[in-house]
Amino acid sequence: AVAGDTVRVAPGNYAAGGLAVHGGLTSRVALVKAVTLRGADGPQAPFIVGGAATGGGNGEGAVRCAYVGTGAVLSGFVLTNGHTRAAGGTVVERRGGGSWCAAGGVVSNCVLVGNSSSLRGGGAAYGTLWNCLLAGNSSDGGGGAYQAELLNCTVEDNTAWTEGGGASGCTVHKLELLWIGVDKRLEIWFDVANVSGQRGRGVSDRFTPGGSPHGSGASPHKKKEPS
Repeated sequence: AVAGDTVRVAPGNYAAGGLAVHGGLTSRVALVKAVTLRGADGPQAPFIVGGAATGGGNGEGAVRCAYVGTGAVLSGFVLTNGHTRAAGGTVVERRGGGSWCAAGGVVSNCVLVGNSSSLRGGGAAYGTLWNCLLAGNSSDGGGGAYQAELLNCTVEDNTAWTEGGGASGCTVHKLELLWIGVDKRLEIWFDVANVSGQRGRGVSDRFTPGGSPHGSGASPHKKKEPS
C-alpha cells in the first residue's frame, strides 16, 4: 500500500506477527504510512489482539495492539490485550497499550478494551479518537486515554494508579459534565466506575468551561479548558 490507500480487513482475530517501530516494543499492527486500515463496525469488527509480557502484564515481550503513524487512520476494529514495556523509552515504549498515535494519527469507530500500559494511556496515547469506546483499560496515569483528542467517545470502567482513571491530559470536545457525584455525558462520558488511586477518577488535567469542577470526577490542579 502507498500513502492515501484504503486497505480493508476481513473479520477475524489478528493475534500474530507485528513490527517494532521504535525501540523494543512490537505493535501487532503498525501503520507507518499515511494509509487507512478499515475493518467493520459492530459484531463483524476484526480483533487486533496484543500480548502480555513473558511473565504477564507489562514488560519484556509485551505487544501493543496498534501503532498509528502520521496521517494514518485505523477504523472499525476491536483492540484488546495490548501491553507495553515496563522499561525503555517512556514516550513510545511505555505508553498506549491499545493504540499509540503519531501526530495526525486517527483511531475511529473502534473498541479499546482490556489494554494496559506501564506509564500512561492504558487504552490509547496521543492522536485523535473518534466514536470510540474505551473500557476496562489500566495504566499508571490516564487509564483510558492520555494526551489524546477525544470526540464523541465513551470512557468507562478504566483504572489508573495515580491520576485520571478515565483520561489524563486529554482534549475533549463538546463536553458537559454534571458534578453531582456521578459524571454524565453529552458527547463523552466519564463514568463513575473509572478508578484512580490518587486524583481524577474521571478526568485529570482538565477544567470544564465556566469554572472549576469539584467533586468525585475530576482533579482540578491544572487549568486547561476544552475547545
